[in-house]
Amino acid sequence: MTAMALESASSWAAALPRTYSVDDVAVDETADSAESARQIALAEGQRKALRQLFERLTFAEDYDRLPPADDSAVTYLVRSFQVKEERVSPTRYRAKLAVDFNASAVRNMLEEAGIPFVAQVPESVLVLPVYRDAAGIRLWEDPNPWRQAWSSRSIPDGLVPFQVPLGDLEDLLAIDAQKAASMDEAALKAIGDRYGTPNVLVAIVEADQSMPSPDQPATVSVDMKATGDLVLIGELALPGIRGESVDAAMADAADAVVVDVREEWKNASLLIGTEQTVLTADAEISGLDDYLALRQQVVGVPLVRQVAVEALTVSTARLAISHVGTADQLAAAMSRQDLQLNGLGGVYFLRRAPAVDEAPAPMWEMTGPDEAPTTNEDPLGVPVQSQE
Repeated sequence: MTAMALESASSWAAALPRTYSVDDVAVDETADSAESARQIALAEGQRKALRQLFERLTFAEDYDRLPPADDSAVTYLVRSFQVKEERVSPTRYRAKLAVDFNASAVRNMLEEAGIPFVAQVPESVLVLPVYRDAAGIRLWEDPNPWRQAWSSRSIPDGLVPFQVPLGDLEDLLAIDAQKAASMDEAALKAIGDRYGTPNVLVAIVEADQSMPSPDQPATVSVDMKATGDLVLIGELALPGIRGESVDAAMADAADAVVVDVREEWKNASLLIGTEQTVLTADAEISGLDDYLALRQQVVGVPLVRQVAVEALTVSTARLAISHVGTADQLAAAMSRQDLQLNGLGGVYFLRRAPAVDEAPAPMWEMTGPDEAPTTNEDPLGVPVQSQE
C-alpha cells in the first residue's frame, strides 16, 4: 500500500462525525452590532445542535417529550464547539458550528426524562455499492451509476456514520464485485480494515431490465447485507425506488439506504426504560493490578452504571455489574470496549478481547461451589460508579 493511499483512507475515516457531535449547524442572525449578532447566533446554534442530537438518538413519536434544548441544558451538556465559515457584516453574523456534547450527561438527561434512546452506537459503515444488470455485476468497473451516486453525494451527519471507499488500486486488490456479492469474509475484512471499521454494508442495486433510456424515469431495488455491528439489523431490502432518471433513482436509493439503516439501527439498539439489572460475571485475572485495570475498563462501558466485586482471588474476580438494557445489548456494548461477555446456562464469563493475531482462548471453567472465591471485600473498599 502506498503512503498516499494510506493517508487518504485514514484521513477519510478520521473525518467521520462522532455520535455525540453535531456538525454543520448553520446560523444566521442580525442585531444592532456584529458582536450582538454573533452572541445570539452562537447561543441559537448550540440549542439547535442539541435538539438535533436528541432527535438523532430517539424516535419521532417521542420528540414532543424531549427535554427542552434551552440555555440551561446547553450549559450542562455542551463540551465544546467550533466555528467554521464565519461571515460578518456590521449587523449580521453567519457561520456553521460543530458542537461536541458530553455523552454520559446526555444519556443521563434522557434517562431521567424517561425517553427511550439508542443504547449502542456503531462504528462507521463502509458502503460497497454493487450494481447488477443484464451484463452482470460491477463494483469498481464502469459504468456503475450506483457507485457514482454514493461517491458524488454528501451524506448527512447522523446516528450511523457512513464511508464510501475511494476505489483506488488498494481497494481493487482488496475486494471485487463477486466477493462482495457472495459476502466473502476475508475480502470484506480486508476492505473494512483499510477504512478502520468492522461494519461493511454490501448494497446491491438491481436495475429494472425494462429500464428505458438513462434520461427517462427509472425504478431500482436494493438488497443489503452487512458485517460487524450491523448484523443486529439483519438483511434489508428497498424495492421499487422510482426516480425521474437512472441517476435520480440511484440518488434516491442511496438516500433511502442511509435512512433505512439508521432507523433499523435505532430499532435494534434502542434502550427501553432505565431500570437497572445486576449481572454477575467471572473473569480470570493475573493479580490485583490486572483486576483494577479490568474493572476500570468495564466502568467505561456506556450501559454500565456500577461495578462491585463479589469475590476475589489472585486468579479470579467475580464482578456484579449493574447495567441498563438487556444482557445482549450489554455484551454488544462491551465488545466495542474490547471486552467479551459470554453466557452459558445463566453463568457469565468476562475476558478481554484477544489481540488481532491472537487465537481466541478456550472458554475456561468456573470454579465449583466449594472452590469459589470467598473474599467479599473490594480492594478499593467501595463500588465504582460509572464515569465517561
